[in-house]
Amino acid sequence: MRVLAGVKASIVVYNIDETGDPVAWPSIKEAKDMWSKLMDMPEAVQKKWMQDSKTLLQQQIAKLQKKLDNLKAENYKRAITNIISELSAGVRKNLDDLSPEMVKGVKLEVAKHREASY
Repeated sequence: MRVLAGVKASIVVYNIDETGDPVAWPSIKEAKDMWSKLMDMPEAVQKKWMQDSKTLLQQQIAKLQKKLDNLKAENYKRAITNIISELSAGVRKNLDDLSPEMVKGVKLEVAKHREASY
């Protein structure tokens, strides 16, 4: 039996497109032994230790979605900061080419800077 980060683990991979035995890590015997021990436990305990691919993918998607949302917010703030810098440097003369959301964001950020300077 193998231990990963203090947790006993095994992996069994089945390929539904091909016939043949599944592939297991660390071995078929050790995977079967772990499976037998797991099946001897009460169902509530079994579920604690088992994770199907759908649940795993849902967790990964949620984690990545949160990361993506954070990156979008960070990029939005950087875009606003860049627009304000362009306005201050005279590179940008107006906000005509921006979406209403970006114009609102620029105005809010400028208002924050004004309040902070008073």
